[in-house]
Amino acid sequence: MGKARFSLNIFHKLCLTLLVVTLVPLVSLWYVGSKEAQEVLTYNISQNLVGTTNTVAASIGGWDDTNLRVLRQVARLDDVRSMKAERQNPILKTVGASYEWLSLVYTIAPDGANIGRNDDKPQLQYADRSYFKAVMAGKENGRQVIISKTSGKPALALSGPIRDDSGQLVGVMAMTMNLDVVSKIIANTRIGSTGHAILLDAENKVIAHGQPERVKNVLQDLSSHPALALDGVTERPTVYNADGKQVVAFVRKLPQGWTLLVEQDYDEAYAALRAME
Repeated sequence: MGKARFSLNIFHKLCLTLLVVTLVPLVSLWYVGSKEAQEVLTYNISQNLVGTTNTVAASIGGWDDTNLRVLRQVARLDDVRSMKAERQNPILKTVGASYEWLSLVYTIAPDGANIGRNDDKPQLQYADRSYFKAVMAGKENGRQVIISKTSGKPALALSGPIRDDSGQLVGVMAMTMNLDVVSKIIANTRIGSTGHAILLDAENKVIAHGQPERVKNVLQDLSSHPALALDGVTERPTVYNADGKQVVAFVRKLPQGWTLLVEQDYDEAYAALRAME
């Protein structure tokens, strides 16, 4: 006898029809909902990184403004405008003791010779420093990442003009701070367990690093950092690969001419999205 042939009866056809009618819309709704959820979650993750960057940028701006205000205030004192070390030094020592992150507070004559300083160490020559030249050329402020002539360590120098009663430039007021101290200012801003911020000067030299242990005793040039070459990284968080690991980065240009780079491991930043998927 031949085998009985299977054929679809009305019941089978009805079940298949019901499955198609119900599953296709359900799968479509799931796909659309999942895609929308991914887009919303991705947007929220990006906004969190952008918001953190804005917070760090505001902190840096406030810190920089504080230092510049100190420079301007001290530079207006009669004892400082006298350009005499014996009158300047007591004030410079008070400023250095009041702002613990300052490693040196000092004044420079128009010829680059050091006049007053807060540490009682020998006077030095600063005519070769860009921050000195900037003020002597007429700028209100100078900024430079340097190797300190006093400590031999990487430092950030800020400067401003000293003017007499007639408004004539009679010298330069300056202060320096070691980079490991500067780094601690932004190290407190955490982005999960892997996120951190890096502050670079106009020449992409490291001013501060959110991982202070990575600040070295030499000037670090991060011009070749892969995040700085990413298209659109100043507009939105962008993903790049580093040593076989994905990293999401966002870059913000600051008014000082500095660059703020904030980055976080992709796996941590997008953990919620991966869990949903």
